[in-house]
Amino acid sequence: MACTTGARSTQRYYSAVILPKFLLVAVVAIIGITMVIAADPDPLQGFCVGDLTSNITVNGLVCKNPAQVTPSDFIYTGLEKPLAFSKFYRNSVNTAFVMAFPGINTQGISMARLDYLPQGLNVPHWHPRASEILFVVNGPLEVGFVDENNFLWANTLQTGDITIFPRGLVHFQYNNGSTNALAIAALSSQNPGRQNSGNSVFGTDIPNIILEKTFNLSPEVVVELKKFFKSQAQGKGINEEATSEDRSKNLNRLFLSLLTEAL
Repeated sequence: MACTTGARSTQRYYSAVILPKFLLVAVVAIIGITMVIAADPDPLQGFCVGDLTSNITVNGLVCKNPAQVTPSDFIYTGLEKPLAFSKFYRNSVNTAFVMAFPGINTQGISMARLDYLPQGLNVPHWHPRASEILFVVNGPLEVGFVDENNFLWANTLQTGDITIFPRGLVHFQYNNGSTNALAIAALSSQNPGRQNSGNSVFGTDIPNIILEKTFNLSPEVVVELKKFFKSQAQGKGINEEATSEDRSKNLNRLFLSLLTEAL
């Protein structure tokens, strides 16, 4: 009888103490594994310069034959100057992602150069595979990101300041000054990806009726918004070849329609 009682006590002890501790350890381990899987995989060798000529499809790029690797594979000079500025948004985004700089393959990092003319905007967007640290070389810059509770965390950055944009959260930068601004971004993936907020909705083939009901817009406004954002997705900008006055008139007409619809 005493043995039975002791066994039951031991069982209760394991149920009340040991098992919950085990479950806690298991949950922590699962969370840790999930976090590891969510990031770029760790490299299994010192370097793996991406082979852009390979037709083999893997998660990343196939390694270039080490015998063919040269010191020049580990440098990239493409960020020396800005790319062409968007006529509409007055900004330039020049990226050093893995397809441009194969030397970062498997290293889980990349960079970008961001230039802004006065009133230049890097539109609200997010990176599905990377967090981002932004360093302001020439400021000021208005920046911000929106968290999962739709709260805006906004700041004005001066020259020398840095900020963080968490992975997967919508963020933006805007040059509200009278001189050019410059920033350098470091991202925690060799291929961060980018989705612009407007393009991801109105620049797609989502049926118009879905967008009309989601945003409570008329069919005419949805058509105009799709024209606008699909032209952005094609790299043209809205009426990119038109004069600034024409573009302003088109936008004013579009936003007037939106305002009328809201009222």
